[in-house]
Amino acid sequence: MISDRSSKMRISLRRRRATAIGSAALTALLLSSCAVHQHPFTAEENITRAKANAIATFANQDPVKGPIDYGEALARAVKYNLQDRIKLSEAAVADQQVDVALWDLVQPITVNNTNRWRNKDNAASSESILTHTQSLEPSISTEKNTENLDLRMAYNVLDFGVSYLRARQAANAYLMAEERRQRTIQSIGRDVRTAYWNAVAAERVIGKLDLLQQKVAQAIAQSKQANTSGAQRPLDALKYQLTLNQTMDRVVQLRAKFVAAKLDLARLMNLKPGEDYAVTVPGLDTIAPPQMDAKLEDLEFKALQTRPELQEAAYQKRISADETRKTIVRLLPGIEVGGGFSHDSNRFLTNHNWVDASVSVTWNIVNMLSGPSKIRESRAEQKVSEISEQGMTMAVMTEVYISAKEFEVAQQAYQLALDRSKLQGEIYAQVQQQGPTEQGGTLEVIRAQLEAGVADLERDIAYASLQSTYGALLQATGEYPLPKETNGKDLASLAEAFRSAEATIAARPVVVAASEAASHE
Repeated sequence: MISDRSSKMRISLRRRRATAIGSAALTALLLSSCAVHQHPFTAEENITRAKANAIATFANQDPVKGPIDYGEALARAVKYNLQDRIKLSEAAVADQQVDVALWDLVQPITVNNTNRWRNKDNAASSESILTHTQSLEPSISTEKNTENLDLRMAYNVLDFGVSYLRARQAANAYLMAEERRQRTIQSIGRDVRTAYWNAVAAERVIGKLDLLQQKVAQAIAQSKQANTSGAQRPLDALKYQLTLNQTMDRVVQLRAKFVAAKLDLARLMNLKPGEDYAVTVPGLDTIAPPQMDAKLEDLEFKALQTRPELQEAAYQKRISADETRKTIVRLLPGIEVGGGFSHDSNRFLTNHNWVDASVSVTWNIVNMLSGPSKIRESRAEQKVSEISEQGMTMAVMTEVYISAKEFEVAQQAYQLALDRSKLQGEIYAQVQQQGPTEQGGTLEVIRAQLEAGVADLERDIAYASLQSTYGALLQATGEYPLPKETNGKDLASLAEAFRSAEATIAARPVVVAASEAASHE
């Protein structure tokens, strides 16, 4: 008997050892197959990726068919600018997060269908606790093959409250993403206004600058020749050449200012680097310079109502407040009401179908102990949000003030440049009318012509600067000329919408309604 038992034990040990070895070998095989190896990109993969990115960057864009006006430039920038497309994608993600948060409000409903099979009966017998003898012959109460179906639903009041607050936070996060996108569009609009009018000035002045440089060089050569021949006194010749040299320096500086003007506008419109295009060049006599008739305090009040940064900060305050409410809700006991329908195919059961229900109350002791600290933390974050909004309010008011003052300075500079251009034109006309009577007179005509040309260039540049500061003031006040909806519009419709918005602003230069101004006072 003992030998048989020992033999069985040895067999059992060998089986266990074989099982352990087999398990170890299988584990090693699985680990080796799951090992992580480094696979750097190959040169072919890098080339393929680079080509795909280059194609995707400029894909699905309307080709340039003619000179681009301001409305089309702004439409192209908003529709194709990669920065705006990133913000649009962020808003889309935030919108999807709202949908996900709303689904969290739905309490879980589970369906479980289980099929069980065994090769032997689930038989059992009973043993007397007194005599330790079998008191019941082996019997079964479960079939070999059974099917169980459970349909369960649980409703947790605490989880529902937290999910509701989380959904509200997701909704406010989406509104924040929309405000960030609006702020991006306004920033793009300001950059496009600056780049467009610089490009317009460049279209006007580049050809003139080349011509002026040639004339300055010719005038200097003629002055040197006159000095050599004695037709002009040496001191007068040197003074004349110094004046021309200073004029040349101004021309070179003006040229440097506009070398990259069209490249910058092309970048904003997402055109390929080096792609040739032209901008519409309206005459300065056909367009009125921008005006700003509203009072400074009205502009500040309007900015505090409409600036996307302040709207975003207000939504952040809502999120912080809901975070505090979530902390308080988690301190409450969790009440869960559950129930469901069950079906069991076991033929030994008296009832194959039944409905059950349950109610449970749970209280998280750790949440109770840490709750006060978390509430203080949430309220501190709310306080930070409030202080941040106040600081942003001060920054917005300061930005409006600075932008308004810069616009006033730009208006004065443009008016001076305009007057100087007219005066230089009249001087050139007078000098030209008198006509050159000697070599010095000829040089004087050339100098008057050069001064008139430079004055015209400086007038065009001053107008571009005026438009730039005007755009900065529009952005600072939150009144940038943008249509209400930009998504899904084709390029032509979007360009027309921008032209219409620009015309509206031009007809009503950021004027606060009388009722708003009265309430502000």
